[in-house]
Amino acid sequence: MLEIIRRLADWLKGTRFSKTKVGRFTIDVLIELLGVTWPNQEEVKSSTLVTVITLVVVAVYLWMVGLVLYQGITFMRIHIPMG
Repeated sequence: MLEIIRRLADWLKGTRFSKTKVGRFTIDVLIELLGVTWPNQEEVKSSTLVTVITLVVVAVYLWMVGLVLYQGITFMRIHIPMG
């Protein structure tokens, strides 16, 4: 992957495109991508697992909060006279 990015940046440097603002920006982005530390497959799997677990915990928490609020409002409508 890094070799493809490097070749693309080198190729773009020799074109008319590299003389435009967009071209210089594109080349700069490609050069920056070369310095990125990409995660390996194990890191991606573990990060995804943490994300999914966090999502489930937050969803259950919000469901419980909604249930408690619903029960509280229902209780108040039954037991507290309106106006």
